[in-house]
Amino acid sequence: MMVPAWVWALLWIFFFVCLGYGVYFVIRHGLSAGRKVGKTGSVISERVTRLSDTNLPETPEDSVPFFIRPLWEVSDRYTTVRTEIEERKTQRKHKRALIRQRWDSYTLTDLETLENSLETSASISDSRAQDVQ
Repeated sequence: MMVPAWVWALLWIFFFVCLGYGVYFVIRHGLSAGRKVGKTGSVISERVTRLSDTNLPETPEDSVPFFIRPLWEVSDRYTTVRTEIEERKTQRKHKRALIRQRWDSYTLTDLETLENSLETSASISDSRAQDVQ
């Protein structure tokens, strides 16, 4: 049984169309991937350059170990760091005292009003969530 020539011609046309579309697909997606990789590379290089600060001195201040520095320098640095720590603790205590003072200034009726408004807003939110479903 012999296959007619026009069937072979259609098969060859179909083959070349599929081959051409495959080449087009590979080129299109390859170029798209190249652009995405390029954008990602530029974002990464931008962030890396921001991380590496060029304004830093070549030799850092702490390049010399503390055990070979003069004792007065080490004690001054310790005093400075301890003072900063104590200042931060004092600021934290002050902020917390202000918060406690603000909460202590509320009366029982103020707190009940606040509770009622929170319950009302929660029930409204729950009803909206049930309406969506």
